[in-house]
Amino acid sequence: MDNTKYIEVVFENCESIVIPTERVLGLTYGELTPIKDDHPLENSYHSSRLDLEISYTQQTELEYSPTENDDLLGAYINNPSSNKVEDRPNILGRLFNYHDIMYIQLLDTDEKPLKNIYVPWYEEDQDDNRYMKIHKEEGSFTIEIKPE
Repeated sequence: MDNTKYIEVVFENCESIVIPTERVLGLTYGELTPIKDDHPLENSYHSSRLDLEISYTQQTELEYSPTENDDLLGAYINNPSSNKVEDRPNILGRLFNYHDIMYIQLLDTDEKPLKNIYVPWYEEDQDDNRYMKIHKEEGSFTIEIKPE
């Protein structure tokens, strides 16, 4: 992660959260296969797995509820809500509500994409990636995405 300053986690419905690398305790993925055929994002790859460990300091950082919160993460035009964990730590809780990570972007200091890594997706369900599991410990949690 030489030039990586942020990791953006992108979900199935175009929501995303941006995590500073200081919060990332570990990031590993499988062999990367380039995506070709006029893919809209440059430097895009498929990976056979993803392990991402993220730190948190308080339980409230994991308590995000889109139904109880007027400050939504949606990708609609002119959304005034930040999708940065630095601004809104509780959006980390989005990861616990839905298992729908599609890919991660490694971003530089200007938040420009360096690399896009698409994760394995359980093809029989377009909304829920059954390959995604979360393991929570005190102070950190790990997202694991791999075919079973």
